[in-house]
Amino acid sequence: MDKMLLLFIQDQIFNDEDDDDDQMVLLTEGLLVSKEKRLRISNYYEETIPKYMDDDFKAHFRIKRSTVEVLLCSLGPHFTRQSGRPQLPLKKQLLLSIWYLSNQEVFRSISDRFDVSKSTAYECIGRFLNAVMAIANEFIKWPSHAEAQRTSLHFREQNGFPDIIGCIDGSHVPIAKPKNKPDSYINRKGYHSIILQGICNEKYEFIDVSCGWPGSMHDARVLRKSDFGIKMTENPAALFYGNFHLLGDSAYPLNNYILTPFRDNGHLSARQKKINKKLSSIRIIIEHVYGMLKSRFRILKYVNRYLTVDIPKLTLVCCILHNVCMKQNDNVELEDNLEPTVIEEDNYYGEEQDHVREAKRNYISTIL
Repeated sequence: MDKMLLLFIQDQIFNDEDDDDDQMVLLTEGLLVSKEKRLRISNYYEETIPKYMDDDFKAHFRIKRSTVEVLLCSLGPHFTRQSGRPQLPLKKQLLLSIWYLSNQEVFRSISDRFDVSKSTAYECIGRFLNAVMAIANEFIKWPSHAEAQRTSLHFREQNGFPDIIGCIDGSHVPIAKPKNKPDSYINRKGYHSIILQGICNEKYEFIDVSCGWPGSMHDARVLRKSDFGIKMTENPAALFYGNFHLLGDSAYPLNNYILTPFRDNGHLSARQKKINKKLSSIRIIIEHVYGMLKSRFRILKYVNRYLTVDIPKLTLVCCILHNVCMKQNDNVELEDNLEPTVIEEDNYYGEEQDHVREAKRNYISTIL
C-alpha cells in the first residue's frame, strides 16, 4: 500500500469519533480491519441516486450531474486500481469522495451510505485526492498574455479600473488543534486555522492558490514565502506582461504589481476615498469566490485531521474542483450561515513605499 495513502487512512481512523465497536490493526505494509457486522444503507448508489431529480442531486452533492460526467472523463486515467479486491465502479468512488468533501459527515456514516467498509472509503478518497491533484495544472493556471488582456478589458469596462488581471486575498480554513506547534496556528480570531492564499479572475476562477501557512501568519509574509510571491520578485515580467497588476487589501505592501488602498490616516482626500471605494468594490470578487468554495465544499468549514500535513492537499483539491465547476457554469448559492473567513485587513507597516509605486496608484486615481 502507498505510504502516503496509509498515513491518510491512519489519520481518518484516529479522527473518526464513532469507532467504538471497530477493532482495527494497522500493519507496516498494509491494513487489516476486523469489525462487527453492522447495518448499512442498501443500494443508495445503485438505486436511490439515479432517482434523484437534478435539483435534489445538486442539493446533496453540491455539483451538477453533468459536472460529474466531466470529472469522470478527466479523472479516469489518473485513478489507481484497487489491489486484492474487486474494483468499485469509478463513478461510485467519485460520488463517495464528492460527498465527503461536500458534507460534514463522519466516515462511518459515509461508508454506511455507500455500502462499503470504512477502509474502502478511506482508500477511495485517497485515490480521488491524488487523481484531482494530477489534473491541477489543467484547471488552475496563470493567464496567458491574451487572457490577461481580456480580463483587464472586462474589469475596465465594468469598473473603469485599468490593467487588472486578478484579485488576491487570504482566507482561514478552520482546523482541529494540531499536534505540533499548535500555538502558531491560532489566528487573530482565536481559533486554529491554516491560510489559503488565492488569486481569482473575473470569471470567479482561481488562477493561483497556495495553502498550508499557519493561521497566525500575516498576509504579507504568506505572499513573500509563497511560490507566487517568489516568482513575482524574481521574474515579474513572466506574470504581469508589462504593466498589469492585481488588487489587494491594505494587508499587502503596495508595489508595481499589487495595488492596495490608500492608508486611511483620517486625512484622505476625496479622490483617495473614491479610489479606495472603487478598489474595494472590485476586490470583493475574491471574497465571493471563497464564499462559493466553502458553500460547496462544506468540509472546509472545519477540517478535523490528525495529520495537519494532509489539510493543504485536501484544500487545494477543493479549489481545483471549484474551477471545474465554474468552467461548467455550475454555480452554487452562498449559504446564509457561512461564517466569514476571509482574513481581516491588518495594515501592512513594512518599509515605506517608494515614489515610483506611489506614482502608479496616484496616476490611476486621476483617471477614474
